[in-house]
Formats: sequence, structure tokens, C-alpha cells
Amino acid sequence: MRSAVTVSLVPESRGGPFVYWDGLTEACFHAAALGFDAIEIFPPSAAAIDPAQLRPLLARHRLAVAAVGTGAGWVVRKWTLTHPDAAIRKRAREFIRAIIDLAADFHAPAIIGSMQGRAEGGVDRAQALNWLGEALDELGAHAATRGTVLLLEPLNRYETNLCNRLGDTAAWLDQRGADSVRLLADLFHMAIEEADPAAALRAAGHRIGHIHFADSNRWAMGLGHTDPAPIIAALRQIGYTGFLSAEVLPLPDSAAAARQTIASLRRCLQARCSPFRPMLKTSLLHPDILRITAQAGHHAKILIADGNYPVSTKRGPHAEVVSLNLAPGVVTVAQVLRALLGAVPVDHVHVMGIPPDDPYAQKGEPPVWNEFRSLLTEAGLPVPLVPILKWDFYRQVESPDHVLTIQTADLALWGNVLLTLGCRTS
Repeated sequence: MRSAVTVSLVPESRGGPFVYWDGLTEACFHAAALGFDAIEIFPPSAAAIDPAQLRPLLARHRLAVAAVGTGAGWVVRKWTLTHPDAAIRKRAREFIRAIIDLAADFHAPAIIGSMQGRAEGGVDRAQALNWLGEALDELGAHAATRGTVLLLEPLNRYETNLCNRLGDTAAWLDQRGADSVRLLADLFHMAIEEADPAAALRAAGHRIGHIHFADSNRWAMGLGHTDPAPIIAALRQIGYTGFLSAEVLPLPDSAAAARQTIASLRRCLQARCSPFRPMLKTSLLHPDILRITAQAGHHAKILIADGNYPVSTKRGPHAEVVSLNLAPGVVTVAQVLRALLGAVPVDHVHVMGIPPDDPYAQKGEPPVWNEFRSLLTEAGLPVPLVPILKWDFYRQVESPDHVLTIQTADLALWGNVLLTLGCRTS
């Protein structure tokens, strides 16, 4: 299974469940830096994407296109395949056909979600399903001629009254003989509609063509109530090898949502998807960091500095600096923290606290602190995350016990972490 992250190019949907919003160039840069395999694109129309520009951009970042959404036809134009007006239904089909052609140029499927519409306005459910079925027959056949498939996404009951559950939708497609139509299983919608999402995936396994990897609250996986382990087990059981794509809200912000998603995916897939087998059993491979931590003793301090920290002036007299600030946002404090927690014993974890007179103090805890707490829990480390006010934090860093600063380019505010090393007991 491969990872993907969503990017919306539709201003009217800003704030919706898409991770990146500021163009394909920026989205590809950040997605590749975090290690995603592909992007899923939500364009305003097929004409809004120039394949001649997108193709080298993807090649430069070694990314694929996981899928292309058609939802802008509904969001911007209010077109659906089941609209009472035949002329609008025709425009909806033409809009989707063009998206299919665009997606096929990148060996990707097109998605029909909100454009399936609903039974309303004098149109009963039987009629709406008939119109939807006829459209899927036509558009699925067109996708097949282009060497791809069409994805139909069951939505929750608050968004449609047509296709809500995987099993019902799969049976309906089987009855119609819609061989070129696959199901997009969105874990957020499934959390609402399915009694047992893993069982639903197994039952509809022959139809599953794409996964939206989202938690129960539409945040990134790990920030809601969904347990991904049974989901991944079910997908492995049905032989699914496609994309797990983050169609999630950009909360607390886009960067954090992307980091949380890729971290969750790696945890879920680690046993099967490790890309290489290094000689070291730890995930920490940087030679200088390994050397310094190996020489450090009990009570030694390691600072993981965010992109705003004054690395050159605020450090201990014996400390070395390892610079990992490749580009804005690459790498992050959380990425370094995860690697260190798997390599060294830790007694104390401090973050730079916010002075009461700082304007940011009125906003509460920085969102990134919760991410740090999650990493401590993941590592099985029973120590609290303790803030130290800014100037006291500097004094702690400037002590003779400070042996290493790892400089990141993390853009998260108040993201500095100071580790005090413990003792190896075995």
C-alpha cells in the first residue's frame, strides 16, 4: 500500500477536508519532503490543470497522481448526475468525462463523490439511482477505453441518500455489471455508516479501488477514535495494494495534518513496508548524532531546535551542532524526536514555555505540543512534557551538560524540545 495526500485548487472549498491549498508546486514540495508517494488532486475543472506543467513537477519530486476528484462540479456549479434538469445532468457527465481524461493521462482514476447527488426536488430514490447507474455505465466505459477505472465514493447519510454503505453499493454495482467502476472507501464516512468498517472492507473487497485515510472526526488518522489496525489488516486480507490518501481537514494546520498522516501510515505499515534494512536496528542513522549520543552520559542534554531558535548563540560550551534545516519545514522537530526516542534513554522532556506577556500566550498551548506527547506515548516513555519559560529554557541549554543541538527547519511555533538523557539499564 502506498501513501497519498490531498491538494485542493478550488477556492470555494477552502477549509474543507484537503491537506494542501496553496498550489501544486508547494503541495508537491512538502508531500515529497515528508515521504508521500502521491498526491490526490481536487481541481476546479480538467482545464485548470496543464499536464505539460504537472508532469515535470511530479517527476522532479518523484510523485504519482493517486486520483483526481470531480467534486468542484458540485461545489462550484451545483451540477450532479441526478439533477432533475436533464441539461444539468448532461453538463455533469461532460465535466466528469473531462476529469477522467485528465486523470488517465497520469494513470489515475477519477472520483465521483458529491456529484452523485441525492434524491430530492421531486426525484425519488429509484429514479435518481437509475440516472446515476446510467451515468456510471457510460463514464465507466469511457474510463476503460482510457485504461483506467472510475471511483464511486459512498458518502454518509448527511451528504447523500443514494450510496451510503460499501456493501449495498457493491451489490448494486454487481447487479448492473459495472466492471469499470470501483469503490472509494472513505474511513470518515464509514465511521458513520458502517457497524464494522473492517468487515465492510472484506465483504466488498472485490470492488475496493481507493482508500481515504481519515479519522472518525475527519482529522488526520490518530486524532480521532478510529483504530486503523483492523482496517489495515482487512486491506491486506483482500490484497489491496493501492493508495491510502489523506482526505482530512487541515487541522491544526496543513503541515501538522500531513505530518500526523505520514506518521500514522508508517506506524500502520511498518511491519510490511520498510523500504530497506539498515545494519543498525535503530531508526536513527545520522553518523554524527549517533557518535555524540554514544559518547553522552546520564544527565546530558540534547536540544531539538525549531527553525526560529538562535542556534549559534544559545548553546552550552561543549555542545556540537548538527544542522538538518534543509528547507522551510524540512525536517521537523517531531521527526527528529521520534528517531531519538527510539535510540536513547530519556529522563526528562522539556519544551520552551511561553512568557505570560507574549501575545501567543493568549492562544493556549501550541498545537505541536500534543504531537510531542503522542510521540512520547508511542515510544512507551512515561515522562511528562514540561514547559520551561523561555529565558529559563535558554539557561538550561547553556549549561555544561548540553552536548548537542539538532537544528531543524520546523515552522511550528514554540516547537523547541530539550531532552535530558537517562541511564541504560540493560
